[in-house]
Amino acid sequence: MEQAFVQPVSAQASQRRPIGAMIFAVFGSLWLLSWNYYSGSHQTLFNVLIVACGIAIIAWAVSIDKRVRSTLTGIQNDQDSRLTNKAYHLINAAQWLAIFIGINLLNKFGLATWNLPLIVLIVGLHFFPLARLFHQPKHYLTGAYFVLLAVLFPLCSANGPSDVNICLGAGIGLWISALWNLFEIRQTQTMKDLPHTSVI
Repeated sequence: MEQAFVQPVSAQASQRRPIGAMIFAVFGSLWLLSWNYYSGSHQTLFNVLIVACGIAIIAWAVSIDKRVRSTLTGIQNDQDSRLTNKAYHLINAAQWLAIFIGINLLNKFGLATWNLPLIVLIVGLHFFPLARLFHQPKHYLTGAYFVLLAVLFPLCSANGPSDVNICLGAGIGLWISALWNLFEIRQTQTMKDLPHTSVI
């Protein structure tokens, strides 16, 4: 018998993932808009394309989110949900606090050119606790990508740490992560609907 190997997804993780894809789409778009602005091109066409693609990803995530929640109503424990949301907000608060403190320290010591790599690094690091919190191994890959981008890009770029193309890499990375998650959810839902299919 043909078997499909699909990674099991908990109810809590399934409910969170479409929302996560929306967040990735929004921040991915902001990174790309920042790249277009700070690169000096100010191309209106690029801005329109970025916004359009971001909206398309968000719209797809919303449609999947509705389907997931309609099939998981009442499964998630309210207390677990509150604890998960609390941990999520604490992780994000720590991320923004670290960015605020880091930028101020870099500016104080005359290292403002490293602000963008620092932000990318902190964003990457915050994916690791989120991966564990939401049982999302792919967040480890996203986090590792951001960390490597923050460390290696300034060293390889001819413009050093001030190269705004790091924003391009960050934005594309978030968009890919959002689409990857959405495709995985769609595949999981499709496999559940197929008869005579073993999902392990």
